[in-house]
Amino acid sequence: MQKSNIQTGSFQTFLNEAGEDNDTAILLLHGSGPGANAMSNWQFALPFLAENYHCLAPDIAGFGLSQHNSPPSGTSEWIDIWVQQQIDLLDAKGIEQAHIVGNSMGGGVTLHLLSRHPERFKKAVL
Repeated sequence: MQKSNIQTGSFQTFLNEAGEDNDTAILLLHGSGPGANAMSNWQFALPFLAENYHCLAPDIAGFGLSQHNSPPSGTSEWIDIWVQQQIDLLDAKGIEQAHIVGNSMGGGVTLHLLSRHPERFKKAVL
């Protein structure tokens, strides 16, 4: 598994990545709560998914090791940031389409991604 920081807009996104670059990509979005981050949600699933998929498990902005330079005060502003963060991440990795899995809060972000950018996703699991 690779861990890296990827520039997404004006801030860095911490990314856990597993699998082969040429495999179908799957974007895994974690839930919220104290100490929530990508690995707290996906650490046991990633090794199995990486056998068949190029897995991208980012820490959503404001969680884990991802930063956000000027956190907004409202929920709708956060959602806009989270949606754009994922699109910027896919663009930075050169991924046109991916499957997407959202857990809890990540499921809400997934629904917004699907409504705003349906062309970027093949299948979704909530």
